[in-house]
Amino acid sequence: MGKYEPILRIAELGNLTRAAEELGYSQSSLSYILNNIEGELGVKLFHRERLGVTPTKGGASLLELMGRIETLEKQLQFLALSLRTSVLRVGSMTSMSIAWLPSLLRTFQEKFPETTLHVLQQDSYRDLLLSLERDALDCTFFVGKHSPSLEFLPLYEDEYFVVVSQDHPLAQRTAIPQEALYQYTFVPPSEILAGSGPMNELYQSLLSTCKLFTELSDDLAVVKLVETGFGFSILTDLILRTVSAGKSLVAIPFDPPVYRTVGLLSRPHKGISDVTRSFLQIAKTYIPRWQAGCLPQGS
Repeated sequence: MGKYEPILRIAELGNLTRAAEELGYSQSSLSYILNNIEGELGVKLFHRERLGVTPTKGGASLLELMGRIETLEKQLQFLALSLRTSVLRVGSMTSMSIAWLPSLLRTFQEKFPETTLHVLQQDSYRDLLLSLERDALDCTFFVGKHSPSLEFLPLYEDEYFVVVSQDHPLAQRTAIPQEALYQYTFVPPSEILAGSGPMNELYQSLLSTCKLFTELSDDLAVVKLVETGFGFSILTDLILRTVSAGKSLVAIPFDPPVYRTVGLLSRPHKGISDVTRSFLQIAKTYIPRWQAGCLPQGS
């Protein structure tokens, strides 16, 4: 809200109490704002009367100028926002960059050919969240907890699977309860490094009895170990689609199923640029395509 907007609202309604209610202020707070501006200008803006307020002669002239100042301020902010929209900065993780971004960015570029696209790929959702909060990103693919002041657009319910080689003892299972995993060797997925998510508690329990400790940031390397029969890992549908092509793997759902919600995180929509808003809308249209596909299942 601009500096003079509360004063203009008082003039429009002719009533301090009503103006305070509409603006979400207490009457004393709005009176304080009015008194401060009158003191700053050295001019009384309103006659206070029993039934309301009316502008003084000098106040009427100043109120007209305040209205013009607020209009110019809005034009200034709109122009600055328009200049910033020539660049769209999107945060992503490896799995999204491989599975989703190529087609999404191509569609976006066709609609907004003058916009420069910057894709920032980072190793953890914590880093992406920090970049968004520091205004280094306009939006980011995200999984996990975030500040309620940010807007989250859910895109996809990404199911977790136990991933094993075709000759692993678990390969014939059609579904697996979490407690059935502790007797087998666990190959930690890269998601462990993020330290959050619906599987984090299970990950930590498995690590406490794990015969192998790795910090692999590349799930392709995790899949390669699993394919050799070394042990099992836990990967999501989305990640499997990017790393399992041509691999001899079996992906088995949990019993009961476990999902993570993948979406796009941004600042509140009233404060984002038009191209960012358009990018979010285009992403929505891709949801059915992202949900299509198949995985190698246990028999």
